[in-house]
Parts: sequence; structure tokens; C-alpha cells
Amino acid sequence: MNPAGIRILEAVLLAALSLWLAAPPAGAHSGIHRRIEHATETIERQPKAARGYISRAYLHTEHQDWAAALDDIRQAERLAGNPALTDFPHARVLWQQYRETGQKEALDKALLYINRHVQASPSDARGRLLRARIFQARGKAQQALQDYEAALAHTDRPQTDLFLETARLWQQQGHPDRALAVLEDCLKRTGTAPVPVSRLALEIAMKNHQPKVALEWWERLPPVLRQLPDELLTRGDLLAHTGNGQAAREAWCEAKRRYEQMPSWRRQKPNLKTFPRQLESRLQQSCKPS
Repeated sequence: MNPAGIRILEAVLLAALSLWLAAPPAGAHSGIHRRIEHATETIERQPKAARGYISRAYLHTEHQDWAAALDDIRQAERLAGNPALTDFPHARVLWQQYRETGQKEALDKALLYINRHVQASPSDARGRLLRARIFQARGKAQQALQDYEAALAHTDRPQTDLFLETARLWQQQGHPDRALAVLEDCLKRTGTAPVPVSRLALEIAMKNHQPKVALEWWERLPPVLRQLPDELLTRGDLLAHTGNGQAAREAWCEAKRRYEQMPSWRRQKPNLKTFPRQLESRLQQSCKPS
């Protein structure tokens, strides 16, 4: 191909690449926009059904189109004629608006609607949880805790996040024992201790000088985590605080062996950069070679 032909080909390829880069990624339109279109089609088929407008309002909320979301909520209110059907969705949209924009007016309005919803349906766990979060955002910790606890009481199988949110707020308010009780309740009710729950309980117990409780939660970590050098270091610290010096040294020695067996690139991870100094300060006698 002659030079002129090559230049033409390069120009064509460059133009094609530019068009490809400018085009929306595959499936973008079939994402939130397509879901909104489907919701609109449903509304057109059932224009007097409030639920269709509520569903589309949630999609507009996901798209952060607050004006459209609130327009749909207001239309749902007109069609429903019953605040019991729309107060929670209205509060939910306003809460999301506050979270994304920080508009205090949206938070204040959200509280008005969720208060009315909870008054009408005090056993609705969704409503109590949403109001707990709104109260917490407004700095009303005690009221938030009452609603968090009510949400737990009215949910057959609560999500892990609900236990975590409740426990963190109890801890922030200076009640570590209440926080730990919530996390123990998670273990009892779900039959498992997810890693975030165990880690939070471990952190709370350690901060509040409860090494035996912390050690119990450490033992609930998955086996693969309990073999990591930094986790073994923590176990040694906890054993030392319970007065079991020999077991503490064994844990620290095992941590040293695990660390030495690691490839050098893994030792450069942030959580292990100071590990040798931390370990050296703890060991009182030499460890047996691995």
C-alpha cells in the first residue's frame, strides 16, 4: 500500500476508534434508563395504580433524579388517597436525597413522613430501621437506639448490617456491654458469626479491657484468618492479658514462624511493615527455628 493509502487507512481507524470511545458502554442504556422505561410502560398500562409510581420513584432515586422521584411519590399519594401506603416510600426517597446531597431540609421532611408511618405501623421493622438512621443523622442517639432495637425485635432474621449499626451506636454512646450483647444476639439468631461481626466485637472488647471476651471472639474468626501472623500476634496479646504467659509466647512464636515462611512481597503489605518490631517487643525468649 502506498503512503497515501496508509494515511487514509490510519485516519479511518482513528475515526472508528473515536466513535467507539464516545459511544456509551454496552448495556448502559439497558441499565437504569431501561428499567425506568419499563416502569413507565407499566404505569401506562395501569395509570391508576399507585404502586407503579412508587416503583418508578425508587428508580429515579437510584438515578439521583430527585425532582422526578418526588413527582412520582406525590402522584402515588394522589392515587392512593391513604398515607399508610405512601409515607414510607416518601420518607425513603427523602432520606436517599439527604444521603446523596446533604440537604437538611430533605432530612427534616423525611422524619415527618417516617414518624407518621411508625405511628401507624409500630411493628414494621423497615420503618423503625429507617427512622433509626434518620434520628442518628440528626444526632438523636437515644431515639435512634430505641428504633434500632425495635427493628431487631420485629425482624425474624435481621441482616448483619442491622446488628453492626446497632452495636456501633451503643459503643459510641459509651455502652460497650450493650454493644457486645447485640453482637452475641447476632450469633444466636443467625447461627453464625460473620467476619465483620467478630472483628467489631473483638475491637470493642479489646478497647474496653475485656481480654477473655475478645479471645472468645478471636476464636470465632475463620481458620484461614487465625493463621495470619498479625492475627496470631493479637492472640498472643490477649493471652498475655489473661495471665497465660506461656500460651502467649507460643502464639507469638507461631506468628514469627508464619511471618518467616511468607514470600518477601507479602511482608511488604501495610499491615505487616512494622510486624517485626512489634513482635520483638513482645517476645521474652527465643523461638525455636521453623
